[in-house]
Amino acid sequence: MTPFDKCPVCGGKIIEKKVEKILRGGNLTEIVKTQAEVCLRCGERLYTPDVVNRFEKIRSKLKKEEMADSPNTARGRLLAKLDYEIWFLDFLEKRYEMVRGKDAPPVIGIKNGERGSNIRVGNISISLKDHFSIDDATLLNAMMPLTFIASYKTLDIIFEWILVENSINVPRQFTEKKKLIKNKSSLQLPSLFKNQPYLYDYSKALFSRLLPYRNEVVHRDRFYVSENTLTISD
Repeated sequence: MTPFDKCPVCGGKIIEKKVEKILRGGNLTEIVKTQAEVCLRCGERLYTPDVVNRFEKIRSKLKKEEMADSPNTARGRLLAKLDYEIWFLDFLEKRYEMVRGKDAPPVIGIKNGERGSNIRVGNISISLKDHFSIDDATLLNAMMPLTFIASYKTLDIIFEWILVENSINVPRQFTEKKKLIKNKSSLQLPSLFKNQPYLYDYSKALFSRLLPYRNEVVHRDRFYVSENTLTISD
């Protein structure tokens, strides 16, 4: 509780309620839920000293995280390498949510008076029948191999980053990378893997054991998708 009975700004009545506070530290932001005394007249918010101290700690943390993500740090260099894969996986996730009804699908507007089964956009004729013939299951199936490959590429970039940070020339072949990352004792690992070594072992196992399946999808086209399952035929 604050020491005020009335709003110190306008003298209005204040009540205690749960609010959201947007905190900024550099270019990073975080939304924090907390209790505050809120004026019913002008909307002024009053926070206890403990809450204000918590805000300052969060702002300081955000500034440190921004510095850690700068391009001249190891973490910043990794994020720069992963930029496209992060964007692409985020794009696919949004499409999954859209198809599953968690988000509103895009709408195509047709003006009154247009006839027939085609819409003309400039010099392009779009067939309504062809455009809307794809169903949700078909769209999900089409995205699955893309999601698998993008996820595998993300692992590949992480291990490339570890090799580069160890001043090791990164080979182009996946099989050669597997040999280099096999013995983690010969590598200086980043703090995430150093503090939680099982994460390195788990990621390495995924990278190594999924390589043959990745090759089947990318190079040999021996896979099919049905009922939300990606099946690799070999």
